[in-house]
Amino acid sequence: MDWLDLLVSLLVLVAVSLVADHGGAVLAAVAATAPTGVPLSLWLVKSAAEKSAATTAEQLATLDGFLASCIRGGLAAAAFAAGALWLVRSSKATGDGVPTLGLLLVVGYGCWGTAWALLRHLPV
Repeated sequence: MDWLDLLVSLLVLVAVSLVADHGGAVLAAVAATAPTGVPLSLWLVKSAAEKSAATTAEQLATLDGFLASCIRGGLAAAAFAAGALWLVRSSKATGDGVPTLGLLLVVGYGCWGTAWALLRHLPV
């Protein structure tokens, strides 16, 4: 059934891409932040835990760890967007023009990485 995992993943990516291309900035943001990756990943992690013939306790521990990390990852993703938004608004306020994609990514990933480093110890 590994091909089914891949097929569902590809269909979700195609759907998100179509929405982003034809729906405008707000709809693209909704598509970008819609919980598509988490359910797909949950499905894959749960399937892998079941295939490993793990005990129920081990499967629960795997799912618990995965979902707690998803919460941390969601917060870190918000930090990415907040950092990029800060750069856009700073550029707007100072009249510096539109920041390059490269600079947006550097600032965004810098905030994301910092958030992950800080959040890895967060008890969820």
